[in-house]
Amino acid sequence: MAAAETLAPTPTVDTVQALIDTQAQARPDAVYALTVDGSATLNFGQLARDARSVAAWLRANGSVPGDVVSVVMPNGLMTLRILLGAMAGGWCVNPVNLLAHREQMAYVLKHSDCTLVFVSPDREELVRDLLATIGRDISVIVVDPDGDTIPAAMPDAERPAPPAPDAMALLMYTSGTTGAPKGVMLSQANLCANARAISEEHALTSKDRVLAVLPLCHINAFVVTMLAPLAHGGSLVLGHRSSRSRGSGSRRRNMPVPGSTWCRP
Repeated sequence: MAAAETLAPTPTVDTVQALIDTQAQARPDAVYALTVDGSATLNFGQLARDARSVAAWLRANGSVPGDVVSVVMPNGLMTLRILLGAMAGGWCVNPVNLLAHREQMAYVLKHSDCTLVFVSPDREELVRDLLATIGRDISVIVVDPDGDTIPAAMPDAERPAPPAPDAMALLMYTSGTTGAPKGVMLSQANLCANARAISEEHALTSKDRVLAVLPLCHINAFVVTMLAPLAHGGSLVLGHRSSRSRGSGSRRRNMPVPGSTWCRP
């Protein structure tokens, strides 16, 4: 029985699009993500549809697969949709450290060669100021990280062509505490392999639910919290936004967590 409940994909699943589609086809109504208060949820079927809409949204803004898309947003269900939808469609995402100093953030936005930036309303002014110093045209889309509707939502949007397993899917920068931030590139296959390895090492199944206590611009949260559940069919809870301000990242012991079975701080 336990083996039947573990929906780990086969080794041939080596793109984020395939990870999403595997779970959406097997258990479309199962919850993939929910807010800590349980007021909003996202199931696997909806995630697959939203991923297609995100790809259409990017194309409508002049972006094409292979482009780097920066994301300057705190945790939220819309942040999940954007990160996963962009990668599933063949874009490379660049989640920007929200605690970075202005100079570091400006460096990352310039060095990444991003063509488009998704930004939350509270950081729009900062991002526009930084982009004005870069000297190239970069589109800006302001998005509520807690939003539940994709502005360019297309329920019947076509499934994008699958990206190549060796296509770059993630460009994440180091903190820059000892020098200029360094960009680390991970392919679609790299991320899928990590998601499977985490699921297997922790013997996770579809009954497991992880609490997200780190911002998704952190590699641990990105892979362990966001991607691993797609490999084993589990789910995640988006906790309070630890990335809103410095010093607010401590775990809240009395925070209600709907059904969480594990946490990777």
